[in-house]
Amino acid sequence: LGSTCSVEYFTEELETDHVVFEAVSGKLVFEPGELSKVIRVPIVRSPGWQQICEFKLRLQNPVSCELTRSMCSARVKVVDNNYFPTNQAKEFSGQSNLKGDATDLRLVLEFAKLVYSFPGIASQTWATLFVDQLSNVYLLLTTYSLKYVTDDILGADKTLSILDPESVNSTLAIVSALHLVPYMFLFLAQRYTAELGLAENAKARLQDYMFRRNLNLAAAAQKTVSNGELTLLISKGAEEAVTAYTKVLGLVQQIGKLLVSAAFILAENSDAIYLLFFFLVAILLFLTARYNDTVSLTESYSKTEAAVVDSVQNSCVNYRTIRDYYIRPQVRDLTWDKIKKQADASLPLTLSKLSADRFPVALSTVLLALYIPLGGKAVLDDSIRVGTFLATLNILQSAGDSYSAILNALLEITSAIAGMSEITELMNKDLFPLEMKTV
Repeated sequence: LGSTCSVEYFTEELETDHVVFEAVSGKLVFEPGELSKVIRVPIVRSPGWQQICEFKLRLQNPVSCELTRSMCSARVKVVDNNYFPTNQAKEFSGQSNLKGDATDLRLVLEFAKLVYSFPGIASQTWATLFVDQLSNVYLLLTTYSLKYVTDDILGADKTLSILDPESVNSTLAIVSALHLVPYMFLFLAQRYTAELGLAENAKARLQDYMFRRNLNLAAAAQKTVSNGELTLLISKGAEEAVTAYTKVLGLVQQIGKLLVSAAFILAENSDAIYLLFFFLVAILLFLTARYNDTVSLTESYSKTEAAVVDSVQNSCVNYRTIRDYYIRPQVRDLTWDKIKKQADASLPLTLSKLSADRFPVALSTVLLALYIPLGGKAVLDDSIRVGTFLATLNILQSAGDSYSAILNALLEITSAIAGMSEITELMNKDLFPLEMKTV
């Protein structure tokens, strides 16, 4: 350069919802003989994992020089060096190898932290938790109203502590309204949380992050993931991971429901508390016995499913080769073998899910059958009133439903562990931008 020249520069956001840099702008002045300048763009550091972010650096208004179309802008990638899903997961990743130890559940916890950090998910999570606990309050309200109607309004030894002393019918109408109005409010609140689309938003985010990561994998890393495996991970694996997150929220609701049930029984019929305790012990023993098998069966089925998808995709891509070389029978037989293996792996998993669905229901039925004569005898002995007996039956039935929901949620979370491990492996593979240049 024989004379002084200058050019202006500025950064341009490409993603408004995920900005990891501070916008800069200015002017570069090149003195005679000066060939290069450094533009520094501050990066916003994050303690947790962040997706790959891209922005543009543009040049404009050249003075005493020229800018060609290919020289006026540059695309910049910011690659996060934190571990996916969290840095804490790096400490135990790969230790469990899906053998069902505690590190598997720790991976679920770290995935939950990641999903919670997605834009907008935190507020949606708290809204969902709040509405879920409102449903537990409604359960307590309806249980006490059942006891109140049976004992204080319709019972033979009623205390006449009714809301409207002038009319039993009007009191019953008031109690009915106390059922209906909170239910309508609860329905609207639950509809509101459903419209927030927590699961849908989180799934879309995770799928976008996974697909974007795959587009930036190093060549050697791409060869380690088949098309079928990648397809299932982005579609089914991401959905299972987000479902596990929503199941964790569901566990919080069911635990609150059990606490409400226990509070009622302790306050009104403490002799029945042992049934809740026995139910809890039985569910924990069943879960402990089924945990390892569920992980193993899910992993086996996922592998056979990926093999079928990969075979179908490869036959579609290589259709002309298959046709021209007359190898349709061989390809069909190969795919059929994989389909049979998938079917063979599916049956044990289906039976395992059936056992998980029916065990809590059967246990709840047995416990209710045991309580009916015991509670009925307590009513005859005037130890408890009829309303308390009926309300206790209602609470025990509700508790049985909660234990069933908890068991199925835990088994679904367990089923998602294999996919989470594979997603973790995919998201931590080497990237091609790092092969080109590291800053």
